[in-house]
Amino acid sequence: GDWYLRSHKDLRRSLDAGTPLGAPDGVLINGLGPYRYNDSLVPPAIAYERINVEPGRTYRLRVHNVGVSTSLNFRIQGHSLLLVETEGSYTSQQNYSNMDIHVGQSYSFLVTMDQNASTDYYVVASARFVTDPGAVDKLTGVAILHYSNSQGPASGPLPAAPDDQYDTAFSINQARSIRWNVTDDATFWFVFVWNVTTDVLL
Repeated sequence: GDWYLRSHKDLRRSLDAGTPLGAPDGVLINGLGPYRYNDSLVPPAIAYERINVEPGRTYRLRVHNVGVSTSLNFRIQGHSLLLVETEGSYTSQQNYSNMDIHVGQSYSFLVTMDQNASTDYYVVASARFVTDPGAVDKLTGVAILHYSNSQGPASGPLPAAPDDQYDTAFSINQARSIRWNVTDDATFWFVFVWNVTTDVLL
């Protein structure tokens, strides 16, 4: 989710006065700051989220945007996101390289750990549609996907976000590509699998 240095009382006063909240001060993943993927952007000693996985297994990740004002683009370096559920309903299964997740939205992805474990991998949530161009770089949450047999830290550039961060057409068309799977009843199935999933709170 988006994170503001100002208290919730200050944010509320701004909204009550008709003043926009403006760009947040950061993006958190499971309440933690970004992994230090860039020494000039991220200061040292910030606690970050690490998702531990076993090679060859498939995990269900429930990803929620729990922010107050910021749409986020979610992606995992080198891994495909197989969308299977949104808001408690099955979807027709489709692969995505990244997904725009707007405030209050929840998605479930199946992610297969099928990559070479020579390194860890970046898990990224970056702000979309932020009006302050100078704020874009600091509004990137980064976690780590850690294979149990990983041989080293994540490296290289972060996986790319959509080309134009102001491109609303991309986000709208992506949302339109999601279809309910009406041949299955997801409502009861998800009650029973809740304890074997991993939640990712953006």
